[in-house]
Amino acid sequence: WVAGFAWNRWPRSVEYAQEIVMKEIPAPANLEDVKKEFKNYNITLEFFPRVTMDRVHNVPNTIDDREALIDKMAPVYEKTPAIDKDPHRIVIVYSDQHAEKETLALVQKDMIAGPGAKPVEIKVEDKSGTKKALWHNFNPKEDWFVDAIFSDENSVIYPIDKGICILPSGDKKTSIHIDLGLLPIARQAKGTISIEVNVVKDAFGGLAPPSDPFICVADTNKWEKVSLRRKTAVIVHELGHKLGLASDGGDNKPDKHKYYYPDKGSHVGPHCHYGLPVKKNHDKDLGQCVMFGRSKQLPITFCEFCKPSVRKVDIHSGFGWL
Repeated sequence: WVAGFAWNRWPRSVEYAQEIVMKEIPAPANLEDVKKEFKNYNITLEFFPRVTMDRVHNVPNTIDDREALIDKMAPVYEKTPAIDKDPHRIVIVYSDQHAEKETLALVQKDMIAGPGAKPVEIKVEDKSGTKKALWHNFNPKEDWFVDAIFSDENSVIYPIDKGICILPSGDKKTSIHIDLGLLPIARQAKGTISIEVNVVKDAFGGLAPPSDPFICVADTNKWEKVSLRRKTAVIVHELGHKLGLASDGGDNKPDKHKYYYPDKGSHVGPHCHYGLPVKKNHDKDLGQCVMFGRSKQLPITFCEFCKPSVRKVDIHSGFGWL
């Protein structure tokens, strides 16, 4: 431990929380459950009145996008009383969604194009056969379609216009229907479709950038609306990350305990699998500690193995001291 103090022998901190709500994004009526949980460890959370900011459609966990969020958030935040409470302040941003994209190349051989050709279905899958979802309606400035061509057996290339690429209904798009009969080819030809698309790499219910004094709570996570109760649990979870919980015990972090686990499946970062056996993948599990890596049905309390870390961690420098 960097401090080595016993939790009941030194006064804990008063931390000031500023909630910033993006327009049209619902937020919990209050965060009394959050205050109550941290009060159990002599950490007092004082909340300033909420303020609103313009909506940012997507906030990925990348430095450039965080800077874009900060630039948009700064004029609002600078007018709040929280700005004078550094370092004992934390900003809670109620945001739209937190998704990251990547580009995927799809290739379909032995396709027939030209007059009378039937529409074909292209499944959006990576090389391992893992199903992916198109980057559709995540950001109005970013499209799922990058480029597409049809190359016949004589290596003649015909561009495929996005207009003949039809997406299925529903929010999650995992296939593309292409009407190859509409390609400008004089007679039917056999060839290969090559299409480059943007897909969803990952999505998160919350973010806690280690070097920034804020956390973000998503309204939508992987095409599902996040309930207000779930948002409350995500706030406790992300504040736990700010305190360095569920750590590997390195440097000046809290001690590693037996339920710690690093990246597994879709769970990114260090987490706690209290109440569950060791597995290669926890994607389908429901955790029994708020520091579990999946926010669906997440409890709002820390488990008995994470509690000592909350009690002992030195927060003289506020949240995010690590």
